[in-house]
Amino acid sequence: MAINLFEIFLSEAIGFGFGSILRTLAKCFRCGQQDDTSIGNWQSNHLGCSNCYQEVTQYTNACEFTVNKYTGQIGHAAFVPAGQKWRWKGGLFEEDRLWIPYYIKAQGLRERSLVLETSIEDYHSGSKLASHASVLNCSYDTTVWPDHSHIFGAGNFSDRTSKILLVASKLVSDRRDVVFEDNRIIEPWK
Repeated sequence: MAINLFEIFLSEAIGFGFGSILRTLAKCFRCGQQDDTSIGNWQSNHLGCSNCYQEVTQYTNACEFTVNKYTGQIGHAAFVPAGQKWRWKGGLFEEDRLWIPYYIKAQGLRERSLVLETSIEDYHSGSKLASHASVLNCSYDTTVWPDHSHIFGAGNFSDRTSKILLVASKLVSDRRDVVFEDNRIIEPWK
């Protein structure tokens, strides 16, 4: 499973506010072609390479946490929830668990920490059933966690829980800057 991310560098130092248009240089993940482009801040942007025509939709939040003040690179991260499943752990006293595996990639965030937050809500009532957070340390310019997971015990769910759940996951900085987020509706019951 691969997550393709363009490397993006600021061309002009302007404000990073919500909805700002950023003038950037985007470097293709496949062929290395660099193209001048304007992208929106705090939103997903559709990026394409003028050489090999690779395309990707990539979320950008240029802020103090993600922008390297020396190189101008905007750090990015993304994840793919790799599905969900009930997993029986075995043993007399162990319960069924809802296991949500993630494939995570961070680029341009070396020596910074991200927090992966996952919350589960009953889709129909909106009530929060469970949440989990874990810290991910970016050791390299590109760091990949191919099998990170959040596990929720069956005790978080009752017979009154609807059969449809909302799983809200996001990567944030220690200052709560959103780097990437994803919401999914699932029907995990076995």
